[in-house]
Amino acid sequence: MYRTQEKVATSFLVDDANDLIASHHDLIASYRDALEKARSDQLGRLFQALLEDHRADITRLSAVVNEHGGEPTEKPDAGQLTARLRVIFGNLLSEAGMVRAMLTGENKLLQEYTRAIRNLVDSRGLAAALEANRLATQTRIARLEVAIGMD
Repeated sequence: MYRTQEKVATSFLVDDANDLIASHHDLIASYRDALEKARSDQLGRLFQALLEDHRADITRLSAVVNEHGGEPTEKPDAGQLTARLRVIFGNLLSEAGMVRAMLTGENKLLQEYTRAIRNLVDSRGLAAALEANRLATQTRIARLEVAIGMD
């Protein structure tokens, strides 16, 4: 019976971590769109750096998924289209509009991490990965907020 409960908890953990990974893939796709539309080199460099930061977050979460016997997802969530449309429409207004669209996506991800940490199951490596990724998300948000002021 104990093994069954442990496996159930592990499958929930893997599913939750994969949901976060899919959200990172969503934002990577949005950053790629934003990179194509960025007019300034400075903004392009920022978007590229933030995209790479998401890849590091995926790597951290993927290690936890692998450690718990799961397979990390390699595709975005169904919500990707909405995030990408925000970037496209944001670009029609200005580069600041595009940055605001990315900021909206990052804020949603921060909420996902806050919820995951609140519902945390104490398991190998998960707490550290969630905290590190939440901090990285907060840093990306701060960098985007500064970028809005540059437009």
